[in-house]
Amino acid sequence: MITYGGSTNFTRRNMRNFNLENELKIISTYDQKVSQQISDYYDRLWTNRDGDFTLPYDSEKNEKVTNDLLFRFLEMNGMGAF
Repeated sequence: MITYGGSTNFTRRNMRNFNLENELKIISTYDQKVSQQISDYYDRLWTNRDGDFTLPYDSEKNEKVTNDLLFRFLEMNGMGAF
């Protein structure tokens, strides 16, 4: 099992090394304790077990045209920090 943890964004700022980001790579067999813990954690988040970790898109969506235009403007001008 190969697990990556961290954050990687394919934005202009990140690709030009303006955002310093790290990743952790864990290589393990499926029967190791760490693999079982990672799988359990993922399933917990995916299924909202023991809490609300994800929200329904339909009730939380924000598809305003102004948001899209602002994002595109910031990204084109290298000001996006996402």
